[in-house]
Amino acid sequence: MTKDKIMIGTARLGRLSGFAIPLLMLTLFVAALQPAWTQDQQAEAGDTTAMLRLGYHYLGAVPLPVAPAKPDPRQAVRWLTMAAEHKNAAAACALASYYQKQKNTEPALRFARQAAVGGDPACMYKLGVALLNGNGVAKNPTEAAAWIGKAAKAGLVPARYQDAKLHLFGIGVERDLARAQAMFLYLADRGLPGAMFYASMLLFQTQPQQALAWNQKAAEAGHTMAMYQLGTLYLSGDTTAKVAKNQAEARRWYAKAATAGEPESMLMLADMMEHGVGGPRDSHEAARWMMKALRGQAIQIQGLLLQPQNWSPAFWMALQAKLKEAGVYKGRIDGRFTQATLQAIVAVIEQSA
Repeated sequence: MTKDKIMIGTARLGRLSGFAIPLLMLTLFVAALQPAWTQDQQAEAGDTTAMLRLGYHYLGAVPLPVAPAKPDPRQAVRWLTMAAEHKNAAAACALASYYQKQKNTEPALRFARQAAVGGDPACMYKLGVALLNGNGVAKNPTEAAAWIGKAAKAGLVPARYQDAKLHLFGIGVERDLARAQAMFLYLADRGLPGAMFYASMLLFQTQPQQALAWNQKAAEAGHTMAMYQLGTLYLSGDTTAKVAKNQAEARRWYAKAATAGEPESMLMLADMMEHGVGGPRDSHEAARWMMKALRGQAIQIQGLLLQPQNWSPAFWMALQAKLKEAGVYKGRIDGRFTQATLQAIVAVIEQSA
């Protein structure tokens, strides 16, 4: 089969499937059918696409007819660097990802910036996130928002989601709730759980029924904060959203979120278990979840410390035993909230910081 036939057949497949095939991947697919020595010759002759292809090949990302016995990072870096020196943005972004995995921050950021300036959306986003969080570079929310916004305009889904959050909280850009809501709804319609959750939060005051529907979808899709929010709605009921009080359902959603690692839900589940709300009372299981909430640094943990009398001696005995197992409690397991118990709780929180 000739290369022309492969090109035509692949183009037809693209039209039939309804999806546009990216030019780079089409080129790599066709070129992968060439002998390895031909690609070496093309790369040595200055063909940046061949350099990029060989770089991906030696990273193990693109198979060739004559594959190396194992990935060869040294050869990969050689060819990708040559392509990047010829201002190939995709090669620069591949190098940024490689050095990021190696935890080599300086070249990772340098190549990410080169790729971003060269128009690579993935590295626009990568650079934006680094500037936003201060990963190996001074924090710069304004520049971060600019790069993330460019990646979002290019259609990169993670960038669109992050751009919506930046506009929601006014980080690096002027706060714009209407724009954030529109972007979250766009992404929610396309199945992104985080966008469903934020859309529900923004819609709650004006369209509570639609907000509840999005919250439910996000929770069912595994978004832990949506699970927590749904548990909270069921715990007390909500007339605005027309949610009837259902403590058993609240406990079920808190349990799902807690199991998935959400600290506030761990705390709420411990509380419900200790007081027999929405299900049977179990002070020992409550202490187990409380210990997890402490390690997860649940924000509402001060409720436990300010009102220790609301928790039974059985609970305190079980928690003291777990604190002793963790090596932070030296006192007696007597079911009393003492200074030693408080210090042990604080030690667990500090250890997890």
